[in-house]
Amino acid sequence: MLATFQGVVKEGQVQLFGAPPPDGTLVVVVASELPSVEEQEGRQRTIPLEERRKAFDEYLERARQGPPPEVDVATVSAQELVDIVHDVREEMQRNAGRH
Repeated sequence: MLATFQGVVKEGQVQLFGAPPPDGTLVVVVASELPSVEEQEGRQRTIPLEERRKAFDEYLERARQGPPPEVDVATVSAQELVDIVHDVREEMQRNAGRH
């Protein structure tokens, strides 16, 4: 399962907005460079409530379907990681076009 979680980096730690991914989730961080944490937080606040609720509803629906299969990180190939980053980057670009 590929899911997107948004957040900011503060003092070297990633802080996610909303519900965090389940424990044990393999996370790949794709960061866009912005001038300040305040701007990043402000940008996240511009996402309409309806859109945030939709993402949460999608998460709940996936959670009801049960946990995704366990993935041994050691078995994830470099190409699979590249594909994941590419997919996330494309999704970020699509989302940036909406704002």
